[in-house]
Amino acid sequence: MTIPVYEPDLSNLEEEFLLDAYRSNWISSRGKYIELFEKSFGDFIGSPRPGLCVSNGTVALHLALVGLGVGIGDEVLVPNFTYIACANAVTYTGAQPVFFDSNIQDLQPNPESAESLITKRTKVIIIPHLYFAAADMSKFREIANRHNLFLIEDCAEAIGTRIDGKHVGLVGDLATFSFYGNKTITTGEGGMVFAKDIEIYEKIRKLKGQGQKTPGSFFHDVVGFNYRMTNIQAAVGYGQTLRIEEILAKKKANHQKYYEGLHSNPNYFVYEPIFGESAYWMETLLISRNLDRKKLQQFLLDQGIETRPGFTLLSKMPMYLSHTYHSPQIESLVDSVLNIPSSSKLTDRDIETVVSALNRFSL
Repeated sequence: MTIPVYEPDLSNLEEEFLLDAYRSNWISSRGKYIELFEKSFGDFIGSPRPGLCVSNGTVALHLALVGLGVGIGDEVLVPNFTYIACANAVTYTGAQPVFFDSNIQDLQPNPESAESLITKRTKVIIIPHLYFAAADMSKFREIANRHNLFLIEDCAEAIGTRIDGKHVGLVGDLATFSFYGNKTITTGEGGMVFAKDIEIYEKIRKLKGQGQKTPGSFFHDVVGFNYRMTNIQAAVGYGQTLRIEEILAKKKANHQKYYEGLHSNPNYFVYEPIFGESAYWMETLLISRNLDRKKLQQFLLDQGIETRPGFTLLSKMPMYLSHTYHSPQIESLVDSVLNIPSSSKLTDRDIETVVSALNRFSL
């Protein structure tokens, strides 16, 4: 049996709500679970208002950018080391993504590198909290204030991560979340947007529903998008929010077992957060340069253990080869980053199997 790198943690509770939504015949983008999920998740992160459900995390980023008026002629700072959605969402608007560095110590976006790339055209900094930790939001907030820029926190990988007791997403001007199947909680596909400014919040609400001026009418006064989440998806998400503390506690316990099993092995560095309290979404290792990552991955796969490499630098993608970037730190180690099985459904035996295989390979 294969130990997957990730799998959703679903229970009878989510099934109950899913079937209730199905039997109600409210299976599209209207129904009680939309509001229940938006409020429940908003309450969980400590937002003063509910979130806005959308169809996935990428369109959440796109809506956040459009809500800020980002467009042709603008530049948006994005870490070179992150998922492709950040750069693609910027490109959808006609703006130019500019790629900055990340820290060696925790793989999080580097504030100094971002500031060094600010020009008169810069309008927004996107800060993704990656894998297992949080970025230094106090520094990013200082930089944004100093240069009159907007901050978007991409919290797709950081559900449950907190800094000084506050959930990530509350420092930036906007925050986006993903509920893809491999995220801490899931709706299959799905996302959510939060905005501090009420005018931007209402603008995004309007834009995600085809720019409809008045609910129930067929009058549209702006070009909008069909970025809505279905009631069926929201039913699953609502059930997940009711179990989120249970899921987070299991992931934290799993991380501790990994740390205990691997931290004394000099061939592996088990990443720990520098800022705040991690939700340990994806267990992340830095492997020794003495090890061949591809051979290690194949060895683990032969033992029935799935893994995945770290993100490919955005500046290495064919469509972004000509874009400006500054990332000397992360370029020096990106080929040594490895994600190992991280689901909250992992058993103690699963973790023992992974740890044992990793330690055997390094002998």
